[in-house]
Amino acid sequence: MVFKRHFTISILIILCFLSSFFALFNGFYAIVEAENNMKKEIRYGYQNEVIMYINSIETMDISDLLGMAHEIDTCNIYIEDLRIHFEECDYLYCPQVLLCQNEKLPYPTKNGAGKIPQNGILISDNIVHDGDGQLSAHEYTFKICDEIDTEKYIGLSNLFVLNAEDYFRAFEDEKISNNIVLRFCSNKVDLYNTYQSFKDMIQEKYPYSHIFYEEGERNSSIFTGLFSGKTLLGVLLYLFALINVMIISFYWVNARKREVGIRKAYGATNQEIIILLLKEILIIIAVSAIIAFLVQTMIQIFVRNGFKFSEWMRVALFYLGTIVITALVSILVPVRYILKIHPAEGIKL
Repeated sequence: MVFKRHFTISILIILCFLSSFFALFNGFYAIVEAENNMKKEIRYGYQNEVIMYINSIETMDISDLLGMAHEIDTCNIYIEDLRIHFEECDYLYCPQVLLCQNEKLPYPTKNGAGKIPQNGILISDNIVHDGDGQLSAHEYTFKICDEIDTEKYIGLSNLFVLNAEDYFRAFEDEKISNNIVLRFCSNKVDLYNTYQSFKDMIQEKYPYSHIFYEEGERNSSIFTGLFSGKTLLGVLLYLFALINVMIISFYWVNARKREVGIRKAYGATNQEIIILLLKEILIIIAVSAIIAFLVQTMIQIFVRNGFKFSEWMRVALFYLGTIVITALVSILVPVRYILKIHPAEGIKL
């Protein structure tokens, strides 16, 4: 009914919001993706991480650290900034080298491996290699004990995980260094006491070493999606459309001054008139949102095949909330004008 009586105004409002709702869809979905990535990172990562930096005037032997690690009974400790190249692979990789393991590995492995055996190695399933269940480096052979399922968490792509003893058997030259970085990880305990104990052991062996630490940080968060380019563009277009609709709605009410006056003359209250106009603009805005949502859905179905029903529902709820807020804000400007219209306006020629 509203489209028949106010076709031009309705089309203008729909056009104002079509592009903004397209942009908002991508912005909303960016937020959902960021939140999903954060949940996966928590599930397939560590809740607590501490990075230890060791700088020493004396040359340090990694074998000493291996001996110290045997006295640690909490958390997992990794040696950072190491490199590895296998004869069966084309690229140089940065592996996760376990100095000691006291907790189950939090990776989504295909066979559920929680510990890496001697001479074993854990690799991501997206890594292309020529090895038949094994990889070779400097005439040392590693057996692939399991694979990380990167479909469950793409953040673990191109990853190798192996024990430090096996790594240094293959790469003897890497055992000597003046600068070492260790990463303490745990999902069970606070790491500061473990860090302090390990620090004391290192400084007893290497008294001229300088050791300090920093808290580990996660790479993704909900703010990654919240402040992404897609989201900001969507919000800016939405605000631009909202301002335009507020101007159009004021013109709309002004053009219907006589209609509002007649309704008041026949006993309609200000509240009833406001509710009527709110329903009309809500319908128009909902139509533009539905058109944008359906078209964007078809595009996403053709472009992506990984959408989940729960994700669609969350984006749809974002949409619903935006529609309601838009309708309420759009009617704020003309409400003050409606209250000033006198019933006599309905009988003016």
